[in-house]
Amino acid sequence: MFESFYGFTQTPFARDIPTEQLYSSIMLEETLGRLEYAASRQLFAVVTGDCGTGKTTTIRRFKDMLDSARFHVMYLADSKLTPRHFYKGLLEQLGAESKFYRGDAKRQLHREVELMRGIHRLQIVVIIDEAHLLDREMLEEVRFLLNFKMDAQSPMALILVYFWTLYLSCNNGDLDTFDDELFEGKPHSGDSFVAVPPPAAQPADHEVIGGRDV
Repeated sequence: MFESFYGFTQTPFARDIPTEQLYSSIMLEETLGRLEYAASRQLFAVVTGDCGTGKTTTIRRFKDMLDSARFHVMYLADSKLTPRHFYKGLLEQLGAESKFYRGDAKRQLHREVELMRGIHRLQIVVIIDEAHLLDREMLEEVRFLLNFKMDAQSPMALILVYFWTLYLSCNNGDLDTFDDELFEGKPHSGDSFVAVPPPAAQPADHEVIGGRDV
């Protein structure tokens, strides 16, 4: 209806907009650069921000920009994620059937990751969205997942995407051990590892809305 009236080729501001058509602000490019750095060096990173600021959209753009010949991206988003379902979800995305017990599944995941790295020369990137919903047990499991070869090597890049409540929980002392790993030496009081702006937070001199130049 209004699309044809205004000459749009598609409905503007849709959720499924192709990531290459997102407005590339300076802050978004900085965020993507930091995430790419974490992925290429197999680091632990977090993306934090308020609701609706474009965290998941930024992650979608990040996934699409990675070279599929170098990286294998796995994505999980679950409000009740447990260690067992965490390993099961990752192993299924690697095409493997998960072992029943958590310890067996963790060792199985490490083996599968080593095969991906050694045979296919792929670097693994694991993204956990809505990570503020993870409980203490799951957060501790994440820490131990990255302990490989006596903590001398990280088997994958791990990116947590969450609302500020996880930071507040850590800062209140509820997760002191995780706090030491995650926040030591990092900015507090409203800052984050990776600032996430809305993908179209700033006006551009030239934009395309709904397939039409404006």
